Amino acid sequence: MKISVFTLVIIILNTIVFGQMSITTSSGTTNLTAGGGSPSSCAGGNFKVTSHPTVSGSCVTMTPANTSDNNAAFWSCNAFNLDSSFKLTASVTFGSNVALGDGIVFVLKKRFEGDRMGYAAGYLGYHNTTASGTPIGMSLGVEFDTYDAPACGTCANNGDSGPTSNCNHAQIVRNGDLNLKVGGKTCLKSGGTSVNDGLSHAICITWIPPSTLAAGGTFKAYIDGREVASAGDIRTYFDTKEVYWGFTAGDGAGTNLNNHIICNANMTIRDARKTSLNPSCLVTLPIEIKNFTSESIDEKTNKLTWQTSSERDNAFFTLERSRDGVVFETFAQIDGAGNSNTDKMYEYIDYNPYADRTYYKLSQTDFDGKVNILGIKYVENENLEYTEVSRNPFEDDCKLRVKSSSNAPKQITVFDAMGKKVHEEKLYLNRGINDVSIDFTNHVNGIYMILIEHNNSSENFKVVKFKQ
Repeated sequence: MKISVFTLVIIILNTIVFGQMSITTSSGTTNLTAGGGSPSSCAGGNFKVTSHPTVSGSCVTMTPANTSDNNAAFWSCNAFNLDSSFKLTASVTFGSNVALGDGIVFVLKKRFEGDRMGYAAGYLGYHNTTASGTPIGMSLGVEFDTYDAPACGTCANNGDSGPTSNCNHAQIVRNGDLNLKVGGKTCLKSGGTSVNDGLSHAICITWIPPSTLAAGGTFKAYIDGREVASAGDIRTYFDTKEVYWGFTAGDGAGTNLNNHIICNANMTIRDARKTSLNPSCLVTLPIEIKNFTSESIDEKTNKLTWQTSSERDNAFFTLERSRDGVVFETFAQIDGAGNSNTDKMYEYIDYNPYADRTYYKLSQTDFDGKVNILGIKYVENENLEYTEVSRNPFEDDCKLRVKSSSNAPKQITVFDAMGKKVHEEKLYLNRGINDVSIDFTNHVNGIYMILIEHNNSSENFKVVKFKQ
């Protein structure tokens, strides 16, 4: 299967300039920059992120790793008229842990809705729940959901069509309401395999309003050049033709290890009465990548492998690593094959991974300097134990993240600045990541020492309570 990836463009002079989020109209292209305020007030040419996202170059990391049950939004400040046609393209990464989710939603919304977001976790920052009471009203969302939706069976009765087996799926929903389906569930990848593969995937959304070109209007969504959802005249779902566009995202209820990343979002808008858009979402790529894997050999060594089925004008590959999956540093460059139509295997050993978890980004550079991000993976040292303080100083609750190599009890003791024991408890931790909260409500502001003991090992660290 061909895996499509959109390109990031770099200009190599004395420095490297990364690609941009952008809006293209008949008057030219405007690069989007991060700006404050709600979408109804921030300046044109800006975009706004809400909740957890972080921005780096042309990419927005919507749900950072190690944050559980959160949602996020990215909104363009530019409204446009649905009498115009548009084509949205973006490169997205869903992470590489197939057991976790949940995905992203491309959203069109009414202009006065401001920063409103939907619920977290499986609701992808878009959908409403009774508990949240925060639907993105007067909206249309194209959902790319990595949750394996059950096989439909007789679900055509409620507006769904397929899939016939459990799979990651796409669907179009109105007003953040799961019961207002416009387009049914379709597998994101043929055969039902997961898009949580660590690779970059190409999302493309097109809209042609009613005209001699598209009687009744045509709205379509693609991933990797494959159509996964469609609808007719979407203007009927709004009481205005002026709408905003953006993305929401959410991760699963457990500790999230999947970074949902959106890069190089470009919205091309044309007056359909004058100029039609080419609705095709197919692209020709310099690299066809079959897989990208990462594994731990021992506590101090990780192995990275990838395979290509074809290469065109491929100068070299670049490997970057990161502690948090957001800020990356380059550590290796590997020559490409130039031009090839046969399978090529590549391997690289990293002798300097981070002690706990290491994220890896693989990219490829053409002879003319164009860059493709091919995927992001992570490797975790399963045997390493550690403790992190989520926020320091804190106010009432000291929140810890404890990595345990086994299901075992740990003794936690808290001392004040004078060495006096002020708190102790025994915690029964599960193998893996555990989120722990220690109540300091009845303790005064000041410096405290936390001691964590297990069998013959221990670690201690300093924390500060400061509440105004």
